[in-house]
Amino acid sequence: MGTFLKVDQQGNIIKEASIDKIQSQWLPIVEEVKNTYLNQYGTSLHSVYIRGSVVRGEAVENISDVDTLAIIKLAKKDIDVSWEKNFNEKLKKDYPFCTGVEICAIPFDERNVSDIPLMIKVHGVCIYGEDLNNEFKNIKIGIPAMVHTPLLGKDIQYLRQMLAKDNNDHFYEEKCRWIAKRILRTSFEILMEREKKYTRDLDLCYDVFSKYYPEQCEEMKKVLELALKPTSDKNKIAEMLDSIGLWLVNKVDVEYPDLIKI
Repeated sequence: MGTFLKVDQQGNIIKEASIDKIQSQWLPIVEEVKNTYLNQYGTSLHSVYIRGSVVRGEAVENISDVDTLAIIKLAKKDIDVSWEKNFNEKLKKDYPFCTGVEICAIPFDERNVSDIPLMIKVHGVCIYGEDLNNEFKNIKIGIPAMVHTPLLGKDIQYLRQMLAKDNNDHFYEEKCRWIAKRILRTSFEILMEREKKYTRDLDLCYDVFSKYYPEQCEEMKKVLELALKPTSDKNKIAEMLDSIGLWLVNKVDVEYPDLIKI
């Protein structure tokens, strides 16, 4: 499952997301996301975006989540997202086919930071407020589109530390899904220039990686399975981090020594 986004002759990634592609059963969730952001932030809400499979018309029931991005006219310290857990619990009861909503609230002054331009320029569809799409330059395949790769090493270290603590099963399931996605997308990002393609879709990331590194494909297949069906088993999460996770970090260090690690 998944799609490679088209690339023009200059190597720019072409946006294929559209509000018109949202499947009917997902529209009430999108509306509820918008209204909830409005209720939480009121006049401080600058804009709201939906991104990912939902706005490509490719969302799969019981597998897909709803990725969101909100730009807020507040300082980072003043942006409260503590409501996310209750919102997700309610949403899963009302729409059990949706695996959850990723809430991401970014200060307006930080809209140029990290992967935000990519999320808006390539993946996002504005459903409320002023669309910032034209504020950003086109994004080319290669290092400009590497948003997971610079974070992987730091995120593995963080999660390794969290495994030594006593958190609930839900916490570890969510972190398992999160780091598995990070590993899969990094595994594709280091190959996108060779492929001259771009995707965030997990199955395609796995397929491309397996073509270049068949000796690691079984380990990466386990990562794909954990991204789709995460576990709270800390031993299994640690095994993923210490095997294919660290292997990939070392591969990045060798092939992209000048990449700025965040």
